[in-house]
Amino acid sequence: MPLSTSPPSTASSSASADFYFNGFTKTFFEIHTETIQEKAVNIAIPFPKKNDNLIVFLKSAEGLQFKEALIAVLKKIKIIFNKPSFDENQLFEKLVNDQITVDQAYLDCLHFFVGILELAQDEMIAEDQRKKSIEDLFDEKSDRTSIKNNYFNLMKLLVKHAVDALKTWADKRKISYSDDALSYFMRTFSNSICERNRDLFITGIKLLRNIASLAENNKIPSAKEFIVTSLLQNIDVCDPGVYTHLQDTQLQLSIDIATEFTSYRRALAEDIANEILFKRYPYRDKCWDVHVVNAVISYNAKTLSLGLLSVADTYSGSCSRRASEMQEAFIAEFKKKLTPRNLIDIIVDKLLASLHDYIESLNKATSGEAREEIKKNMSILFDSYGEDKKTFCERSLFDNTVLEKSEYKKYVLSSDVRDMLVATLTRRLINSGYLEETEIETVEHEKGVFYCFIPFPESSFFISKSNEVNGLFDSVSVLVKEDSIIPPVVIIILAGGLLAKLALPHQETTVESYFSLLVKLIEKHQLGKKDLLGILTLQNGGEGTLGTMIALHQNAETIISYLFWLDQLIEIDALEKENVLEILAERNQNGMALGPMIALRQNAEMTINYLSWLSQLIGTQTIEKKNLLEMLWGLGMMIARNQNAEATITYLSLLKKLVEAQSLDLLEIRTQRNSNGESLYYMIGRYQNTDMELQYDALISRAEELKSERNKIQKEQGLSLQEAKLWLRYKRAFQEQLSKIKDSTPLSCDDICRVAELSEDQANEFDQKTKLLQGMLKIDVLSAACLESESKFEFRNKIISFLEDGADRYHYRISEKASLYEYAAQSRRASSESIFFESETTRFFKKIAQKDRESEKQTSQQQPYTASIIESIPLTHEDAKLRTGIAFRLR
Repeated sequence: MPLSTSPPSTASSSASADFYFNGFTKTFFEIHTETIQEKAVNIAIPFPKKNDNLIVFLKSAEGLQFKEALIAVLKKIKIIFNKPSFDENQLFEKLVNDQITVDQAYLDCLHFFVGILELAQDEMIAEDQRKKSIEDLFDEKSDRTSIKNNYFNLMKLLVKHAVDALKTWADKRKISYSDDALSYFMRTFSNSICERNRDLFITGIKLLRNIASLAENNKIPSAKEFIVTSLLQNIDVCDPGVYTHLQDTQLQLSIDIATEFTSYRRALAEDIANEILFKRYPYRDKCWDVHVVNAVISYNAKTLSLGLLSVADTYSGSCSRRASEMQEAFIAEFKKKLTPRNLIDIIVDKLLASLHDYIESLNKATSGEAREEIKKNMSILFDSYGEDKKTFCERSLFDNTVLEKSEYKKYVLSSDVRDMLVATLTRRLINSGYLEETEIETVEHEKGVFYCFIPFPESSFFISKSNEVNGLFDSVSVLVKEDSIIPPVVIIILAGGLLAKLALPHQETTVESYFSLLVKLIEKHQLGKKDLLGILTLQNGGEGTLGTMIALHQNAETIISYLFWLDQLIEIDALEKENVLEILAERNQNGMALGPMIALRQNAEMTINYLSWLSQLIGTQTIEKKNLLEMLWGLGMMIARNQNAEATITYLSLLKKLVEAQSLDLLEIRTQRNSNGESLYYMIGRYQNTDMELQYDALISRAEELKSERNKIQKEQGLSLQEAKLWLRYKRAFQEQLSKIKDSTPLSCDDICRVAELSEDQANEFDQKTKLLQGMLKIDVLSAACLESESKFEFRNKIISFLEDGADRYHYRISEKASLYEYAAQSRRASSESIFFESETTRFFKKIAQKDRESEKQTSQQQPYTASIIESIPLTHEDAKLRTGIAFRLR
């Protein structure tokens, strides 16, 4: 099964519209501007404390505030229930006149009294019930007992309504609960007040009312439904336990994560818009920046589902033109930066800061009860983001070795706490409906389960069937040794994890281990060429591939290891040279490939090492593809700008080698320009010395010369472009071979096959197409060999011997021999005999060529043409001697 290196497909619900990107759902982009917390009427009154002298308290500032607050509420109650005859002052005096010292019973009575005033305004209780409660409160027969009964009656009515509301809410969502447990819970409020249930009866009733109101009004987000579900399923406990559950539930519901995400998107949008302003408009009037940013955000809030709030700004309308200019760049950056990884990173940093504070508190706590309370608060930190029943069952936040076995026995966070937070947050945000389910991939294996986190591949892990948890790399390494098959998606996640780690310095050991693991996977046939290429060209956001990441963040030693590893992949036939060149041409978001990145980030020594390695890799490969040309050009630009003369010379030497080998059309590179319109010639001239500039000029001239020669060969010899390049590439090697063999012996087909590294069929075809070029090259070799010879007949003798005898294997036609004699007539040796006039040798060969052409017309002649041609040419005395020798050899 081939590996897929593309992002995981979002086989998602219809909730994900086209613009819901990077693994986020529609829910994540919904705008929340207010908290989900519902508040009952809550009267802020400073109560006296137990054992206070009531007379002294009432004369104090707090006592006066206590009286004013109660009188104000009583007046409000009179208006609500239309009872103008009720005397609030008389009722207040009755409440406080019969007590001197505040005991618990009196304090409870005060709370019941205020509770009645609060519940009487709560529409969860029927109006007639509330009205009767107020009438009873103002009745002249009212006393502490009636006040208590009055309060308990309202409280039980509220509890019944709240429980019914929660049951209705649960039924709609098919959430299970126990009627018996809820009945038990309701009976709790029929008991007498005591120390055990005081908090539940006075404060807990308000918490229950808030939670029930949220359920009744459908204001509990799906992300937090599990919190209320947990309350319903754990409500049949003791009074303090119920109160604790109510407290925790209300606290978790009041933490509004959706609003936090809305603020996050807003802050990110502001940062991006400001960054674009800073880069694009350096000479702007900065006083208008805030209005431009508001214009950009408001425009996107109205037109796209970005989850942004429109900003009321009367001046932003004047900035619409600039906002429009920024729109395309803004959207591109927003989609690039708004990722689950970035969001979770921010949350993890915040949680870690809180956890460190809690750890400090845990280690200072002096009782088990205090420690449990701190741990409970730690749990609430996570639960506000959603439900996760797995992570902390599989792994512990604390380093249990230190906690249980060391002599200090203190709380310390686990070394892999960040990975745990990533895992639990990803799970919680998926369960909350903020992330697509595909952001976690669970892969079953015969020896355990892989948990792959798409946004955080480096945090992925493996749980064995014996419940041992290990990081992905260590687990895969062990499984490979055991000859287990590794699921393809795990190999991809492993590669992504390495890319993420490469952003950190000093990863030499990690890189080496990863290279070794990939080789083992290749050797065990678990990783094919296509899949390996996918891994090596896998992009890590804007920083690029494995190679560019290494060059950007690691040292020279690691880069060299990477280059040698690529060589190893070629040696074991895992990749071809063409594949490696394609890998080298892969660019990151800033247009930087591996080579340019090395020239930018590393020193001259490393750059020269890379150029030497690249030269060996290219060998005789033809650099024609646009991406490879751009890679070489970008490499030169960075070397000229950032490196010394030695590195620049090495680069020019590489270009020269490629030009001579017909592997590179340098004229294509000459025309390249960067975004500032700067060429390679400009960069060399500006940042290097004059000698470098002259060398580059000479290289361009040589490239033009070779191109002209190539075009001429194509035109005159009828060769294709590739055949012409092949001839020019090996011309020198052919010439050297000809210099080693006997005078009249031409190149053999075996020579061509060996030198040009062609197959037998390819060599035969090439041999026939280049037989004239081979003849000319032989003439050049003979010309050079005879250049110092004083005998002008030696050269003529050797040329005729070659064409009339040695070249028989070519089966030259008469016209082709004529062309070769004409070529010999223009050779350096023939021309060297006379400066101003044609030499005798030149005229001699021209006469032969002329007679050959005439003979071609006399098609009726059957006798061997060469001897008759030579014998019919009028010769000098010296030529006659030469003719005799030739005739003898020809016979």
